[in-house]
Formats: sequence, structure tokens, C-alpha cells
Amino acid sequence: MKQSLRSQLNQLIKLRGEVPYNEVKEKCESGYFKKYYRITTAERRLHASESPEIEAIYKDGYIISYRHKNPMKFQKVAVKDSYGNVEKYITMPCA
Repeated sequence: MKQSLRSQLNQLIKLRGEVPYNEVKEKCESGYFKKYYRITTAERRLHASESPEIEAIYKDGYIISYRHKNPMKFQKVAVKDSYGNVEKYITMPCA
């Protein structure tokens, strides 16, 4: 099922918490979202009227990054074997 650019951008920013403007621009122009998009299209999709949970961070009148108002929180969990020894640590979303 196809996902819109807006939902893909929102999901990326929610998972990471904050994403720099240059990274959003590079991902849009490189085909990361399975299609080439201009940065102006991404800016429009991340505007407050379309994505109210995303806020743009400005410095000297320019956007430097996008931040999610309620980012996903993750916790580190130990995976143990049958003897109680820690095999590895994984990161899982908090409930």
C-alpha cells in the first residue's frame, strides 16, 4: 500500500524526534521516499496546517530542523537465555 509523502515524513520525524532540514532535503531529492520530490513539496507537507504535530525550528529566519511535539520513546531491553545470562540488548518502543 502506498504511503503519502506527508505520512512518511511524519513517521520519520516521530521515530527520530528531530530531523535536520538538510537531511529532509537530501532524502526528498534522492528518491528515498520511492519518488523524487522537491524540497518545497516537503515543506508544504510539514507545514502546521497539514502536520499539526510537527514544528519547524528556525534560526536567523531559516528552518534548521523539524521536531515532533510527542516523539516516540524507546527503552533498552535485555534478551536473556534460559540460564539468565544476557545475550543481547534490543531497543523497543515504550507503551
